[in-house]
Amino acid sequence: MEYQMEKDVCVLRLEPGEEILACIEQVCAQEEIRAGYVASAVGALRAATVGLYDLGQKQFLAHTIGKPLELVSLSGNISRMEGAVYTHLHAVVADKNAAVYGGHLSRAVISATAEIVLRRIPLELGRRPDPETGLNLITFRAP
Repeated sequence: MEYQMEKDVCVLRLEPGEEILACIEQVCAQEEIRAGYVASAVGALRAATVGLYDLGQKQFLAHTIGKPLELVSLSGNISRMEGAVYTHLHAVVADKNAAVYGGHLSRAVISATAEIVLRRIPLELGRRPDPETGLNLITFRAP
């Protein structure tokens, strides 16, 4: 992975075999990004795991797509939970037949490259477990 940070914008270029979430988390830790979002992302993947949260079961239902994919869209936010970087990202990916898959992103491994733009926002965002939903919800603190 290579990246460049200028003021509140960070551009990343990922290499084959790298995992998107791990790379974003590494950059956010190194650059001390406490709150932010994915402004844009495109790339080629060898596999991805996406899913949805089943509120009734209070668990994520994941679907792994283990074939070549285009990263069509990536959106979401960056915060902190217990001091660690916390990403909440959703992705849309497409296969060679233009079949589209999407949902909460748990894993995405690069096949060729990915180009990702992150933006820092001047807030202090945290997370806390919500016993009612089972989700880790954003908390707001003064910067």
